[in-house]
Formats: sequence, C-alpha cells, structure tokens
Amino acid sequence: MPYIKKAHRPEFDYHIIRLVDMIDSWRDFDYVVSKMLNILYANWGLSYNFINNAMGALSCIQAEFYRTIGAPYEDKKRSEHGEV
Repeated sequence: MPYIKKAHRPEFDYHIIRLVDMIDSWRDFDYVVSKMLNILYANWGLSYNFINNAMGALSCIQAEFYRTIGAPYEDKKRSEHGEV
C-alpha cells in the first residue's frame, strides 16, 4: 500500500473522494485507472522504465488489497462456514 506521509493525504483524499462518488461501475473504475496511466505516460514519457514501474505499482496494489481486504474476508468466511 502506498503509505505516503499524512500531511500529503488530505489534498489527494479530497479529489479521490469526489472521483469515487462519480464511479458507478467497474467499467468506470477501469476507465479512471487507465486514463490516469495514459496521462502519466504522456507527462512523464513512455519508456521501459515507465511500463515496468506502472506494472510493479499495479501488482503491488493488487497484492496489498488482497492482503488487507481479501484474505481477512476469506479467513472470516472460513471460520463461519468451515474448510472446503
């Protein structure tokens, strides 16, 4: 998870909350993430390094989401319903 300094979070959070309020579907979410990546490579330049860092960030976001949200949910359901 990208644990940035707390002082940097409020401005990001303000915009993120407004954006999330506009998202009605996973298609919208996909569009927002894809558009952000497209704007970043337009601003920073497309290179192997950019692609490698973007893929790494997306992989780490996925892994951290599962570690902090998915796995605890699965553990809870396993304790409720038993092992498969």
